[in-house]
Amino acid sequence: MRAPLTGIAGFAAILAEQAAVASDPTAREASAYIRSEADKLVELLNQLLDFGQVEQGRPRLESEPIDLVKLVRLVIAPFAARHRGVRFEISAAEPEVTVEGDFLKLTRVVTNLIDNAVAHCPDAAAVSVSVGYDDDEVVVTVDDQGKGVNPEDRTLIFERFVRRSSEHPGAGIGLYVVKGLVDAHGGSIKVDGDHGARLPGEAAPVLRVLLETVMP
Repeated sequence: MRAPLTGIAGFAAILAEQAAVASDPTAREASAYIRSEADKLVELLNQLLDFGQVEQGRPRLESEPIDLVKLVRLVIAPFAARHRGVRFEISAAEPEVTVEGDFLKLTRVVTNLIDNAVAHCPDAAAVSVSVGYDDDEVVVTVDDQGKGVNPEDRTLIFERFVRRSSEHPGAGIGLYVVKGLVDAHGGSIKVDGDHGARLPGEAAPVLRVLLETVMP
C-alpha cells in the first residue's frame, strides 16, 4: 500500500510545481490537497503497521544512538507549520540528550504524543515538550495545558481503542502504540501529576516517558 501512496504524493508534488510555474491557483490548491491527503494516508498506514507489531508483542527495533532533542524538534516542525494557533515550546536539560533506540519507532512515539497534545490543547494555548534526566533515565514530558486526565482513567488511556475524550475524533490506538513502543525500548510511560480534571490556574498532569540514557 505504501508504494501507491508514495506515487500519488510524488505526482502531486510535480503538479504543484507545474501549477506554480503556470500561476494557476486552482491547480496549486488541488495538488496541495492531494498531497496532504496522501500524507495522511501514509501516516495512517504507518500507525496501523506499528499497531500490528505492538498487538503481536514483537515491535522490530533497529537501535542506534539518538539525540532526542533533535528528534523532538524535527517532529514539532511540521505540526507548528500546520497549527498556527498553537504555540510549541521545547526545553532541554542539555543541547543533546542521547538514548539508544530505533529512530523511526521513537519518532512515532513523539509524533503520537504531540498529535494527542494538539488535539486536546485549548485555543491559543501551548504544547510544551521537555527533555531531561531523572537519575540514569531520560525523561520526555508533554503538556497540552488541557483539562487533564482523571486519576481513574490514567492507565486506561494506554489501552487500545480508548480515547481521552469523545469530543475528539480518532481510533483510540495512538497512545496504545506509544506504550507498546516505549515498553519495547525498556522504558515506561505514565500520566504524571496529582490532579484530576484540571481547574483554571492548576498545573495539569503531563504525559511522562522514561528511557534509558546513553552515557557519554
